[in-house]
Amino acid sequence: MFRADWQPAALDIDALDHETWHRDVDSQLRSGARDASRHADLVTLYERTMKEVKDGWAKSLGSLQDAKAFFGDQPFREMIRFAVEQKGEIRPCDNGRSSLHNLATTLQERLVVDSADFPARAAALYVELLGKDREFAFKLGTEDIASAYRRMPCCEPWYTVFAQWNPHTGSVEYFRLQGFNFGLKSAPNAFNRLSVCIRELANRLLAVCCTSYVDDFCVPEPTFAAGGQQLLRDLASLVGVPFAGTRLGEHRKSVVPAFANPFLRVQHDFTPFERLRLPYAGVSESLVEKLGLSLGSIIEKRSFAGSAGPLKLAGQLQFSLSWCARRFRRAATQPIHRAGRAMGRHETLDKVTVEALRFLRDLLVDPVSKRPRLRPRTFEYGARKSRTP
Repeated sequence: MFRADWQPAALDIDALDHETWHRDVDSQLRSGARDASRHADLVTLYERTMKEVKDGWAKSLGSLQDAKAFFGDQPFREMIRFAVEQKGEIRPCDNGRSSLHNLATTLQERLVVDSADFPARAAALYVELLGKDREFAFKLGTEDIASAYRRMPCCEPWYTVFAQWNPHTGSVEYFRLQGFNFGLKSAPNAFNRLSVCIRELANRLLAVCCTSYVDDFCVPEPTFAAGGQQLLRDLASLVGVPFAGTRLGEHRKSVVPAFANPFLRVQHDFTPFERLRLPYAGVSESLVEKLGLSLGSIIEKRSFAGSAGPLKLAGQLQFSLSWCARRFRRAATQPIHRAGRAMGRHETLDKVTVEALRFLRDLLVDPVSKRPRLRPRTFEYGARKSRTP
């Protein structure tokens, strides 16, 4: 849900010099386009934007003068679009940091979401409520809302404009965006209001056992209650925010209920549940080893050079550790977040950041054997307890 957490804006976006920023954007994009090694990436990024235009999430405004004509007397401030690689694919991201959008954002609450162990905890609670002798199996299905941030309306569309290099015309092109940009500080909180609404409607009115993590949903339920995931999909469609695919299981992000499925990178296995009443949850050893090696390399170099960067690393750790290390995960990753905001990848890390990285590495893998330390947990019925086998 949300917790009160007043985060005032550091500046007033209406008081900024937008004209100077327009010139800076043009200069930055033209400078980047002169690098021949980036041409293929710029073409791919532009193609991704054109797909958003085709799908109705963005609209080309043309040149800067065209954008000014579109908004008339209303001043606007654009973000620079750049590419982020996720799972081998290019995802457009709009830089709300360099444009000062994020510094001009006021938040009145802090996002609080469920951890990735929810399916296992839900199974344990079903046993607690129904009794250990009640016979039933347990399955898990997951859903994802496609183009999630684009589906949350924004009341100030003149501040969601983005600009990028058009490699075909050799010019800077401006676009108007539907909803929120991926890169705005306000986007997760804004969209989560919609996500929580869908979840609470499903929980309270339809009695569907489910939870959400921003745009990711999971439906863990006993086999005698099969059908909850389809009911959740129908509800989301009625609200106007459909899940991926036209039918359950049609899209890769719509995962049909099964005894073993992942949620937020945590693998849940309910295969032995019917017989032993013990659900298992854990991160794969390969992922733990990969993170351990990445952390070890950064510690040795004392910089993030050659890595995915501090913010992406912090995100990977968040998903990998939230299910088992919730009490100290946020404190341990704060130096990494601070490094991502304050320094470049090639700067030398300070002692505090290095110690935080070493702590997390040693939590994940044994520093001597390099073997993963994290193992699956079992969640027992009764008091909310768990143990490592």
